[in-house]
Amino acid sequence: MQTYTILTVIAISYLSMGYFEVRNISIIENIVFAGGPPDASDIFYNFSKATHGRGSLVVNGIKNSLKKSVVIPSYLSAETYTIHFDYGGQQELPVWSNINWTISSSDPWLTVSRTSGSNNRTVTVTAAKNTTSSERKATITLSGTGVATQTVTVTQGKQPNESWTITPTLTAKLEGEGILTITSTQSDERLPDYTLVNHPWHEMREKVRSIKFINCLPNFYDLVFFDKFSNLNDLTYPQVMSSLRQRPYRCPQLTSIQIDDKNPYFTSENGILYNKDKSVLLVCPAGKKGTFTIPSSVKTIGEYSFRNSQLSEVIIPNSVTKIETYAFWGSGNLTAVTIPNSVTTIAQSAFYNCYALKSVIISNSVTTIEPLTFSDCSNLSSVTIPASVTQIKDRAFFQSSPLSEITVGWTTPIVVSHADQLFWNSIFERATLRVPAGTKALYEKAPLWRDFPKIVEYSPVGNEVIKAPESASDAAGLSAYTVNGILHISGLRTRETFAVYSITGQLVYKGMAAANEAQVALHSRGLYIVTASDGQSKRAIKVIH
Repeated sequence: MQTYTILTVIAISYLSMGYFEVRNISIIENIVFAGGPPDASDIFYNFSKATHGRGSLVVNGIKNSLKKSVVIPSYLSAETYTIHFDYGGQQELPVWSNINWTISSSDPWLTVSRTSGSNNRTVTVTAAKNTTSSERKATITLSGTGVATQTVTVTQGKQPNESWTITPTLTAKLEGEGILTITSTQSDERLPDYTLVNHPWHEMREKVRSIKFINCLPNFYDLVFFDKFSNLNDLTYPQVMSSLRQRPYRCPQLTSIQIDDKNPYFTSENGILYNKDKSVLLVCPAGKKGTFTIPSSVKTIGEYSFRNSQLSEVIIPNSVTKIETYAFWGSGNLTAVTIPNSVTTIAQSAFYNCYALKSVIISNSVTTIEPLTFSDCSNLSSVTIPASVTQIKDRAFFQSSPLSEITVGWTTPIVVSHADQLFWNSIFERATLRVPAGTKALYEKAPLWRDFPKIVEYSPVGNEVIKAPESASDAAGLSAYTVNGILHISGLRTRETFAVYSITGQLVYKGMAAANEAQVALHSRGLYIVTASDGQSKRAIKVIH
């Protein structure tokens, strides 16, 4: 430790958004600190807007060893000084300040959510629809005592009124609030096969909010037609569409897909496209968020149906038997998947690049895990593979590097071809392999499985099913029966967790109720126990199959 001099601030000036610049340092007194003397030339300090306010602030010097209190001057600024609206709508304007301030708009078509405030606040700026054929401009003024007046410039685009003749019988127009209508005088005319840049509305894609096809069909190349419609909210298909060759998965704001009610091949419900009898889910728009429960009529989750989805949870009912190729490709917010026992087929790359996915439970009806099914799931940490799986194909879990726990149900380890490409190599440095009780010695000798650094046995008997239900009060409205190998459970509560166990305590199925009924496939006869819990109470019943 040595004695050096402390520096005092001669000048401190406000930059923007709560940050300051400190200049002109002079020596005033001795102080002891570590790390050597600071440079006495101009020194710059940034203060986070989250930690400062009126009055004094501690200035931290080199290596946090130098401290001196300074007075913060009054300041007032906006996070941005330019705002643009294509149409009407709202945008947020953060204001940074440590004084009282006022805010106003220069024109009636532009309003602000408050007229005054103090310290840091967020103001909502609202623009009315522009029904004129010209762009317009307004200003927002921020004022306060002892500070310079701040001006935010706001511009708004004109109402579009564009039209194109594509063929003698096919026309398009863009008008209103970004509504693109494409119409044919024939019954099922297709648009030309455009390249990425030569379709008529290429330069106006950002302005399109809605697309409607009337008596015509999009071209076959969806990467062209739907490419970079980044603000598209809804899409309407025509009555004449008989096949789906375009999926608008590159439209991140799309929340609704509609189709003419008279279309004999397709239907739409809540903005999601299905085949006519709703047995196949075809497209869930990429802009939908939150939780979605697939209807119990659905048997197949179609290819690319959830591609680039922003949903955080998809509840798959026991009616689903097949998940097709690339069904959930790139669903970046999906964190967990439970695949019900009704599912027998999960196609190649079904969950490819679901980078937020953390855990997967595969149904005990699946026999094959196809190539790349869970590849590039960069946050996947746990996987449960049932004994029903007899084949795991190339790169099924490749580049899913965080995997730390794999639970398998085989009493005899299966042989895996392309074993060197099944997992990312780092898995053999840290992951735990959980195997059925009494099988550890077999796995320690088996190719691939013996490479895991830790192999532990688990017992299928759990505490929650050791005590079987004894009276009708235990059921509390829960009931079940079996028909042709299918266990039918009723009396469930929506989003209630339910499970089916063998009488020995082996877990047969566990999932979340999407409705008050559920179905689970049973593969052997015997006595089963069904439990249901909402987190506060538990119900249980016995059922004989």
